[in-house]
Amino acid sequence: MNAVLNRIVSRTRLDLVRKRTMVPLADMERKARRAPPPRPFAQALMAGGVSLIAELKAKSPSAGLIRPRYERGRGAGLHEGGARALSILTEPVFFGVDSNT
Repeated sequence: MNAVLNRIVSRTRLDLVRKRTMVPLADMERKARRAPPPRPFAQALMAGGVSLIAELKAKSPSAGLIRPRYERGRGAGLHEGGARALSILTEPVFFGVDSNT
């Protein structure tokens, strides 16, 4: 792994340890059971023609701030623009989006 990816993985592991103490596993399991089923990502990419994945993020570890007023929900319209799948980065330190919003 490169240096930036190593920093992201290390930071995320520390955050997971902290978050696991804040939310009981049973609560997370209950939320997961109530969540809608995942969309078929692989199927979207295997369809005929060009398969575009739109990536949404507020900032980049290498490029810095991209969008100062970033709203994750606005990415839904990208499907109408031809994207077959969305990659929405929500990690707050490196990609600039508060995962609680």
